Amino acid sequence: MSVDLDFLSSLDDGLISTDLLRRSGVDPRGIECLIGLSELVRLRRGWYVTATEWKAAGRDGRYRFMIRATNASSPKSLVAAHLSAAAMHRLPTIGNWPSELHTFDPRASGGSTSRLITTHRSGPPAETVVIDGIEVVALERTLVDVAVNECPERAVTAIDAALRRDAVRYATDLRQRGEGEARLVRPALTTDTLLCELDNVAPPFHRARAESVIRFADARAGSPGESLSRVRMRQGRFVIPDLQVRFPDILGSYAEVDFYLEGIRKAQEFDGKVKYTRGAIVKEGDDPGEIVWLEKQREDALRRQEAVESFDRWTWDMVLPLKKFCRFLQEKGMPELRAGAAHARSAG
Repeated sequence: MSVDLDFLSSLDDGLISTDLLRRSGVDPRGIECLIGLSELVRLRRGWYVTATEWKAAGRDGRYRFMIRATNASSPKSLVAAHLSAAAMHRLPTIGNWPSELHTFDPRASGGSTSRLITTHRSGPPAETVVIDGIEVVALERTLVDVAVNECPERAVTAIDAALRRDAVRYATDLRQRGEGEARLVRPALTTDTLLCELDNVAPPFHRARAESVIRFADARAGSPGESLSRVRMRQGRFVIPDLQVRFPDILGSYAEVDFYLEGIRKAQEFDGKVKYTRGAIVKEGDDPGEIVWLEKQREDALRRQEAVESFDRWTWDMVLPLKKFCRFLQEKGMPELRAGAAHARSAG
């Protein structure tokens, strides 16, 4: 059997249909053979992706493939919503993505669920955009839907990422256009934007929780792990540190720490990824040992700062279990909110 799967994959951004395979000379038996040889992965009935694409896609990309394949398999056009829309908007999540496609259809007689599709109908009609060839609920509405319907861990992570990404987009657009054309730049997504959208949706349930989540979100959070860490601190009633605090004169440049409590001079970092000073450039193929050494030098330099009395680190396996993370913070002397105290963002 001779078929150029990479070429077929390029025709529809990775998706390959049974019809395309047949027109390329691959019969049903040949398709099963390609699957058995681990060259092809079946997404949904009639839709496939090459094993190479599947492996490279990662968890988020694989769910987007499933969304697109489910949409392509449907007899009618679907509008991706809720977590499915979040995935299409390239937002992160905590935990696994759903196994089914979540859609929005205000004309449906009621919310419904099948093995492949969950349909939501509550709320006013939603603005949509087209991403990767399918219709998707617009970003603001998607974030509000996630805030209303999902746990704080998922919701804060998604909203933090969206706020951060759009703040970067806005700053970049302003820089490129210059002050004279600032009025032409699309405003950045903000907490107020999302609160207005929440008012528009007017959910009958979980509104207070959604508003609390939206107000807690912060564009300064640098990663999903940092977002989850903040949620865990809030759930454990710890004082919320300041974010992305910069320290000058670190190895000839400067360094930022994920969290900082000025009142007790405590620096903290989530270690889901290696961090470096902005002056250091680590290229692909560099020695991992050298990378670890650079990070150790950075941490040692931070510890020598008068403003840093203690330095804490944690990883995914520590922050995912709430009780374990709370015990860790208590052992490290993290200040807790007093009973009845207003929620604070800094110990300083």
